[in-house]
Amino acid sequence: MKSMFQQPLLTVTALTCIIMFANMFGMFGLGLWPPEIFVRFDQFKKLYPNATPSISEYFNFSPIKKRYLRSYL
Repeated sequence: MKSMFQQPLLTVTALTCIIMFANMFGMFGLGLWPPEIFVRFDQFKKLYPNATPSISEYFNFSPIKKRYLRSYL
């Protein structure tokens, strides 16, 4: 184990860790974000079918259903 953190393997170990972190961040971090955005697009279009919103209006849009809100109060 010690030899992984000494030259000549130190460079390969660090590069592998960076690549694996970027891979996992892309898979689990960014992989969860686009579906949520597409749900917002769909919900906005259902509520306002003839509207032409800007990107900021899409991102600020967050419909809260009253039945869910009542269950938390």
